[in-house]
Amino acid sequence: MKIAIFSLALPAFLGCWVAQAADIPTESKRANEFFDKCWDETVARHPVDESLYGIKTHYDQLEDVGSCACTPRI
Repeated sequence: MKIAIFSLALPAFLGCWVAQAADIPTESKRANEFFDKCWDETVARHPVDESLYGIKTHYDQLEDVGSCACTPRI
């Protein structure tokens, strides 16, 4: 009796494991797309940091951090 139950349960268990193993590349791709989206959104909010990483999309939004920007204009 125990052998019969085991022989029925084993294929069901292995079938679930194989299905999950086949989903790993798909889930990995989805996770990478999510992380890329989060990274792009975060870096886009900080143009100075973006320029440090060599990304040149928001150069027009850089803050003026030179000494002239610190002096008051009269």
